[in-house]
Amino acid sequence: MGKYEVSSDNYITIKAFMVNELHLSGNELIVYAVIYGFSQDGSSWFTGSRKYLAAWCQTSEKSVTHNLKKLLDAGLIEKRTHYERGCTINDYRAIRSARHRGEETSLGGKKVPSTGEESSPVRGEESSPHTIEVDNLVDTIDIVPQSDSGSGSIAAIIDYLNERVGTHYTYHNKSINGLINARLSEGFTIDDFKTVVDNKVAEWTGTEWAKFLRPKTLFAPSHFEEYLNQSPQPTNILDTVDWDKYRLTEIDPSTIN
Repeated sequence: MGKYEVSSDNYITIKAFMVNELHLSGNELIVYAVIYGFSQDGSSWFTGSRKYLAAWCQTSEKSVTHNLKKLLDAGLIEKRTHYERGCTINDYRAIRSARHRGEETSLGGKKVPSTGEESSPVRGEESSPHTIEVDNLVDTIDIVPQSDSGSGSIAAIIDYLNERVGTHYTYHNKSINGLINARLSEGFTIDDFKTVVDNKVAEWTGTEWAKFLRPKTLFAPSHFEEYLNQSPQPTNILDTVDWDKYRLTEIDPSTIN
């Protein structure tokens, strides 16, 4: 079985409560930690793929599906389902623990007691719901490396698009941010976004397709990887001409009879 790869500059954070309170281990711990990182503010969702989770766990997508089911059954994550272009899309959000909902649940035969305690704020939540913070708290175990996700990456991508296309998209558009974060969570990088923009600018500028040089089209899940892997197009056909072949040589008048 071929193994998926995670970008070497990515990281996730495993917090001690995941081990001590939720009694998670192995791939279920990794899957929960990834989902938690993207949804720790309580309102955001992990919108990445099973392939991305499989890359972290170095296992198959089928095994990840099994891990997700166990976490769902234990009440440690929740799922929302929506439909795009005839496809079923599942997003996931971590629940800090079932005890914070006044419930008792179990995972792997171990009970998580109901204490009624409130979850404490997670440092860094206010800065960006998709930024996975690394801190120096005693109860934090850091695993290096997760993605370029975060407001800085969104700004870099939108700035590049605006510069290349001449648009004026802002950093505060939830729809655009959602598309960018979804692709980042799948393991794509800022450079991948720039390549997509460059490829389509070269191909569509000056054509009827130029109106589609927009985030909704460029960063859509149904298009992004295809655009990323297409062969680069010259900006202008004249750029492909070897003009040296047609350069006139200066003639010395004294050689003319």
